[in-house]
Amino acid sequence: MPLSTSSSSRPTPDKVLSQYLLVGLLTGLLLVGIAENGIRIKGGRPDVRDTPELWSAQRQRAAKLGTKAITLVGASRMQLGINLDILNQLTGKEPVQLAIDGSPFLEILEDLANDPDIKGNILISATLGSLKPTRNNLRPMQWLRYYHTNFRGLWQPSVEQALMSRLQSVSALYANLLPLDWLLSMVFADGRYNVNYLKTYPSRERDADFTLAKLPDLYIKRVLHNLGTRLPRKDFKNEKEFNETVIETARSTRPHINTSPDQFQRLYDALDKLKKRGVKVSIINFPNSRLVKAIEDIRYPKKLWDKVTGRLPATIVDYRDYPELQYALTDGSHLDKSQKSEFTRRLVSILKRLGAL
Repeated sequence: MPLSTSSSSRPTPDKVLSQYLLVGLLTGLLLVGIAENGIRIKGGRPDVRDTPELWSAQRQRAAKLGTKAITLVGASRMQLGINLDILNQLTGKEPVQLAIDGSPFLEILEDLANDPDIKGNILISATLGSLKPTRNNLRPMQWLRYYHTNFRGLWQPSVEQALMSRLQSVSALYANLLPLDWLLSMVFADGRYNVNYLKTYPSRERDADFTLAKLPDLYIKRVLHNLGTRLPRKDFKNEKEFNETVIETARSTRPHINTSPDQFQRLYDALDKLKKRGVKVSIINFPNSRLVKAIEDIRYPKKLWDKVTGRLPATIVDYRDYPELQYALTDGSHLDKSQKSEFTRRLVSILKRLGAL
């Protein structure tokens, strides 16, 4: 008769702990999967957040690439209007997207001009009003300060930002990250998210899918933004009456444009620095259409654009000079994602003919 029993069949504490950890991990993955699927069902989708960190990663990349870079500067029309893959294929250079939505470009261009590591080519999306200094420069100044303080010369922030943006680009849950106490109610509540018609990628390239936009509200908002003033009345009987009122208001509120050379001296100085360093710069007036174009033609007629840009040491491309660059735009100001590939090909062809690339 045995005097003792074997305990070999009992799980060891380490084995029990491993089982608990495995169950916890699988449960966590299941909950993440449920949340991810729930957000996607309700219209949420992966989307990269455009932040100072993401911009700084691209700014640092421009310096590292040197002559291999083709750096894009401007605002939303540049960010939405250029297909970076096609630009790379057609030029053999690495595109770097530094355009900042809703912001002037002059401070960014000056920073590039003062950095001896910036070489290659620079493409600028510009309007006549953006060629001279403006007070609306808080965002580019903040992003530049963040780059020089927290990013420049460091490799850790770039790696961290690359991982974060990649995860945002594939996970609707991470891209739409909310406080945890809201998460379950957002996943299981009735209704859908308001789907953003804009989508940002880790490269900071953006797509505009106007089939997802709320129209005509978006178009009207864009027209009023470009008009820059309130209309004398809010209710209109039809589209024709709205159009006529916008045109009349644009004519009656036409601003005085000071075109003296000193107004553009900062831009000229930055362009001159880049030219002396062998950097080829192109300034591009991207296409407008509908009422947005009508406002531009009234406020900033082409002869005024030609007068100002003719003095600048850069290649100038105005869409009004090239029928192949004229597009019907849903919001009057930005290319749809279905248009940007062909626009990029046509623009590169023009820049090559002009010797700018």
